[in-house]
Amino acid sequence: MPESEKPRMTADDLLALAEADTRSVKSVVFEDADFSQQDLAGFRFESCEFVNVSFRSADLNAAEFERCEFFRAEPTTTCDFSFANLREARFDRCDLTTAGFERSRCFAIELENCNAQGADFSLADTTLGLSSSAGYASASFIETNLAYADFSGVDLSECKLIDCRLVHAIFNDASLVRADLSGSDLSNFEARYARLTGVDLRGSTFNNIDLRHMDLQGAKVRADQVLMLLDPLEIEIE
Repeated sequence: MPESEKPRMTADDLLALAEADTRSVKSVVFEDADFSQQDLAGFRFESCEFVNVSFRSADLNAAEFERCEFFRAEPTTTCDFSFANLREARFDRCDLTTAGFERSRCFAIELENCNAQGADFSLADTTLGLSSSAGYASASFIETNLAYADFSGVDLSECKLIDCRLVHAIFNDASLVRADLSGSDLSNFEARYARLTGVDLRGSTFNNIDLRHMDLQGAKVRADQVLMLLDPLEIEIE
């Protein structure tokens, strides 16, 4: 449905639906809406547009977004999910370009076939506040554009970032212990003080992994990737 034909809803309209226990919305435009600290748990949004919308500190536990737009190029607007509860939230084929997820609670969040270029996930919590060594870190990013995304300080241990575009993505002070990065493009990614032991890099593309500065003990790679890992060491192989 063209944007001009989509009905518009306000924050009050959506909250009224929640009070009526109706939690499914399709083909609606929300513009300049403020859902900060609101209970939107379990809502399902399909083909909706969110223009300059704030979900800051909102409860979006188990919410689903399918084919939704959160970014507009002209004039440039994006959406704010900082400090929100996004546990078990799912985004499918959504445009989340430059969206802010700082310090959000993201245990078991899923993004699949999304555009999240430049999204800020810094200090997001994927662990329910528990130690990742106990196996409680969970997040899944599948076939998603995460170029220039910021995961600084995020525990992504054993999480999935499969077949993603992670060009220039930032993982400073992050944990990627036993994370699955198979098939992803990691060209020029940044990972100062990141933990990479046991990471799965099979089928991934990278050009700046330096074994002198990154601990890849236990990492999984394919035979054809070994030369790329040895290249910064200037080892001559005959």
